Amino acid sequence: MSTTSSTTLIGKVDYMTYYSSSHEFQITTGSGAKYWVYAGSGAQWSYNGLTLKIGDWVTATGSFTNSTTLSATSLSLSSTEPTTTQSSTTSSPTLSGKVDYMTYFSSSHEFQITTSSGAKYWIYAGTGTQWTYNGLTLKVGIWVTASGSWTNSTLLTATSVALSSTQPTTTASSATGSPTLVGQIDYMTYYSSSHEFHVKTSSGASYWIYAGTGTQWTYNGLTLKVGDWASATGSWTNSTTLNAGSITLTSTQPSSSGGTTTTTTSTPAPTSGAPKHVQTAEYLYTSTETNTSPSTYAPYLSWAYSMYNKMAATKAAGIHTVLYSSPVMPNSGSYEHTELSGSYTAARATTCSGTVVTTYAGSGLLSDPTKSSAASFYQNVVNHYINLAKIANPGTAQPWDLIFIDNDGPLYGASATPCNYSPTTWGNAQDNVLATTGQKFILNSLSVADSNVPTYVSRLKGSAVAGGEFEECFMTGLWASEEDAQLQTVALLKSEGKPGGAGFWCYADNTSASASTVIPLRKYIYASFLLTYDPNYSVFQESFATPSTFKVMPETGFVPMNPVTTPSGVTGLRTSTGAYLREYNNCYYRGSSLGRCEIIVNPSTTSSVAVPNPWGLRHSMVITGAGVLDGGTVSFGGSVPSTMGPKSGLILTP
Repeated sequence: MSTTSSTTLIGKVDYMTYYSSSHEFQITTGSGAKYWVYAGSGAQWSYNGLTLKIGDWVTATGSFTNSTTLSATSLSLSSTEPTTTQSSTTSSPTLSGKVDYMTYFSSSHEFQITTSSGAKYWIYAGTGTQWTYNGLTLKVGIWVTASGSWTNSTLLTATSVALSSTQPTTTASSATGSPTLVGQIDYMTYYSSSHEFHVKTSSGASYWIYAGTGTQWTYNGLTLKVGDWASATGSWTNSTTLNAGSITLTSTQPSSSGGTTTTTTSTPAPTSGAPKHVQTAEYLYTSTETNTSPSTYAPYLSWAYSMYNKMAATKAAGIHTVLYSSPVMPNSGSYEHTELSGSYTAARATTCSGTVVTTYAGSGLLSDPTKSSAASFYQNVVNHYINLAKIANPGTAQPWDLIFIDNDGPLYGASATPCNYSPTTWGNAQDNVLATTGQKFILNSLSVADSNVPTYVSRLKGSAVAGGEFEECFMTGLWASEEDAQLQTVALLKSEGKPGGAGFWCYADNTSASASTVIPLRKYIYASFLLTYDPNYSVFQESFATPSTFKVMPETGFVPMNPVTTPSGVTGLRTSTGAYLREYNNCYYRGSSLGRCEIIVNPSTTSSVAVPNPWGLRHSMVITGAGVLDGGTVSFGGSVPSTMGPKSGLILTP
């Protein structure tokens, strides 16, 4: 990426970061282009009686560190727009590409295209843009040829747009060069033969790296995971994405950072790498859902419990599948209860006097993972469910991804305490038992008081354990427990080098309220989830009723990324007003960039609090209707209140 020296930018401040001796803020120029301005301790300021704040105008002179960031040597503030403004990035290019994303629009259009070279660009068409429709309408899959001017390196403001159903004969070239990026991995997507992951360089810049089947890997005894360092060489597909020809992994930072682009700010994550929704989950058990193709749900759904005979089709649609089991606390009538009452009585939990411990008011049993027969009992249960899945899906070797173990937390409802019981001892014993099965599990074990969270989170260390579930998530009085459990679970899984996936499963269940009647509650639950979530490790599931019976809501398409801070406990997010706040640098809806955002929650059940809004964001998320398949919508034009009531959540955007 080339750099330019001695450039002057004039624009209005619309974002600012926290700073002490240095400043970092974003401006919008008179042409509508957006740039970041960085001012270090050596920058010369002309304040003109003002202080730097949102809404003021800035004239900044310096040099570009990348196509959208100016490192300023001198700055001048004014309360009104200066009479002379710089022009935006110029040239009159023509881009041709296939539409793969579109934002909601009325008189204006904004959509993303992928060129034949694989580069991705955004096209903006306003009311003055000339359209040649050729009998078509703008939609995903259509080819577009757009001419206009660059507002930044990946956004073209179009003066003319022509649609075609097939690829035009000429297309724009992608960004070129053979750079080497060195950075520490902080995000990874799911992958099979291809990999896509996010790195942060030593300078603080963030980039996406794509590795296909032809990429040459030097693993150095490692596996790709968060926390490792990657040195990648290849070619740019856009200003923040490298298509890698070769990648080398190391556990520590290499001594040389090669040809990494140097920048003073964290480059916003590219829209091409932003998920269309957070990880979501659903029981696809209703008659409507079992008679609907899983491909209908795939654009909105990450994880599913499905009927056995639908598992292969569900997985083929790109949805991860889960098998249910209950070997810990089986109730009467279940396969596990029958086996624990018959062939595996020696695996039952007993008191030290030999009395069998019961559950479910006497109708259920409790297994003891410390018993010598526990391993064979668990293996029998696992074999039973995977055989059911295999028989129902002939020709598919493994139509499931994880096995869920229910009732794996505190021994609620047990008739007595088992002999020599402790949560840690049982957790370690169960880890050893699960490791012999050859499967991966998620444990329903995290719904505990805050003081017990570390104990039950530590039980997720087991080699066969992928993560844990917090049931009735944000539906009870355990708000701090739920937040801390999510923070501690994600931190543990990363420290153990476990891959992303169903690490912390937040299930807001035990309600059948109509989704359209509980919108404030939905906003509170979702904001609480986002307050401490990690897009790679956190899963969100609800049970509110919808007309379609598909219980995934439109707000799950809102995906914040790159948080400013990640505390060890939720108290680190508490503000002076009593509300809890987390700021994210890059926020998206269905893959479309919204800029920065603030997630704010008031968990108090009695008190209203003032709304903290350190970035001065001007709009809030508005939710209407029911599920994502029922006409439910999300928009970002709501006002920003000065106070928020008890048990409420806010999502603020620019």
